[in-house]
Amino acid sequence: MTTVELKAGAQKVSTQIKNVSKFIFNLGGVARVIEDLDQEIAAKKASSSAPELNARNKQAVVSTIKNLRAGLAALEIEFRTKPALKNYLFQIQGIAEMTGVAEDQATAGQLTQSGKTLLLVVEKLSDTLAALP
Repeated sequence: MTTVELKAGAQKVSTQIKNVSKFIFNLGGVARVIEDLDQEIAAKKASSSAPELNARNKQAVVSTIKNLRAGLAALEIEFRTKPALKNYLFQIQGIAEMTGVAEDQATAGQLTQSGKTLLLVVEKLSDTLAALP
């Protein structure tokens, strides 16, 4: 095991914890606005431009989750392929798939649930960081 690989792996896990956590924080406010506007649109109380605006906002959320997933998938691959990190694959394995679930939830308009799924990703990342020496 090389200390350099372990240190680099820990740094990348830390970076992803920060990235996902910041997104979840921002999603909280955005999700509320989008979900409230969805209700107004359904009740025909929203302006005529509201559906298009809301669709763009939802797409921006989904796009950001896709970008998060790409980074998390790369991290998971690194743990799968680097000898020093393989022993910690168990803790991190599945984060890309979980982020895909969050993406599907966001696509379906379940933004709050998507955020909850991403919290589980942060938990796995935190567990991985704690396991690293």
